[in-house]
Amino acid sequence: MVRFLVISTVGTSLLLNYSRKIGVGMDELRFDSEFVGKLVGFIRDVGEEFASSETNSLSRIIRDLGDVPHVILLCSDTIQCKLCGRAVTDYYRGMGVTVEFDVVENLKYDEKKFESEGLRNLVNKVIGYVRHGVDNGYRVVINATPGFKAESAILTVIAMLYKLDVYYIHEKFRDLIRIPHIPLRFDLEKWSRWKYAMNDLRKWVSKDVFVKKYGMELYRELEPLIEEENNEIRLGPIGFAYYMAALDYEEKQEEEIS
Repeated sequence: MVRFLVISTVGTSLLLNYSRKIGVGMDELRFDSEFVGKLVGFIRDVGEEFASSETNSLSRIIRDLGDVPHVILLCSDTIQCKLCGRAVTDYYRGMGVTVEFDVVENLKYDEKKFESEGLRNLVNKVIGYVRHGVDNGYRVVINATPGFKAESAILTVIAMLYKLDVYYIHEKFRDLIRIPHIPLRFDLEKWSRWKYAMNDLRKWVSKDVFVKKYGMELYRELEPLIEEENNEIRLGPIGFAYYMAALDYEEKQEEEIS
């Protein structure tokens, strides 16, 4: 029997829809000790389809899978998103669904932290849960519907690298879209050239020192996967995801050979 693990980001559409329902602006909401319970009650009152992008997409994914999955909710590092994440968690736990709720540090309304730390932390979290799910016999799928657009892009890239199906539903769509994984293969010859350089680029390093060590040609090959600041370079979020996935692919190939 197939067991499913759904990894989903969380946005703030629940908060927006709730504020509209009660006729106040989001900045006028009072986040008291009973607020999460009010959000859960709102989901029950208006129904999963209309409460939020999280409940609309998750309820449809559960129906499409034909089974109740284990759900991971990844929330950005803001008060608003944490409240929505807790409410969605409480709602589905009340429905008998096993849900884990986790916060991605520095994924917040701060452009520098969001880009430099938040998205890398998201990559780390998602790949950690993918590895755990696969190791424990789950079929992992990704819900790229809620949250920031950049989060959806990162999740989709990770899904392609790990050959996972992606689900998406736009707020104006009635039908769930399932994007099957693309049968990508890592170029092991290229990976053998990149591996040690990418390992160094997990942290900030001097661009000059890197080029001196590995050469300008290799730097140019890796440049699309690199971010730069004040002549310091490191892997960007997509590059970091590629590095982690390539390591896992290499390990799997070695296990199959042995």
